[in-house]
Amino acid sequence: MQKCRPTLCAGPCEPVPMNRAQTRKVSRIEQVDKTHAAVLSGLHAASFEDPWSAAAIAAMFDVPGLIALLATQRDAPEGFLLARFVAGEAEILSIGVLPAARGSGTGMALLDRLHALVREKTAAPGLLLDVAADNQPALALYEKAGYKQVGRRKAYYRKPNGVFVDSLTMRRDFA
Repeated sequence: MQKCRPTLCAGPCEPVPMNRAQTRKVSRIEQVDKTHAAVLSGLHAASFEDPWSAAAIAAMFDVPGLIALLATQRDAPEGFLLARFVAGEAEILSIGVLPAARGSGTGMALLDRLHALVREKTAAPGLLLDVAADNQPALALYEKAGYKQVGRRKAYYRKPNGVFVDSLTMRRDFA
């Protein structure tokens, strides 16, 4: 196992090579561990209005089946993806890309790598996720990646201004 660069973490991580079909400048996608909780939390805070703490993210690693991917460019973190594999099911818990890197292919590269891991390491027939119905950039990314809406939860997310937004459940099958 290779050590990450000091700007990324203090612990070991597993380099995950990208294929040539993946886009632009993302230099690396690494599968990371609990030692990256602070980095993941920082990326989450830059991506969402209600960020997850480093302690909350670290606790996720205590439950079997969590996978965390970190996208970097020139040794600087620019995106993350958290997913879990449990009882034959795979679910994306959170994905985020720094505002300056949005639209650059980082989100798709993270999804592509997760799709490959799901196929290689699990028997899950596909992936599920939930997304706020008003998050148009995320919806466009998921649709481009082959996800289809399979459900809706009314007034699921509460925005900081008190407004409730529906959650759309989406699925991508691998069959």
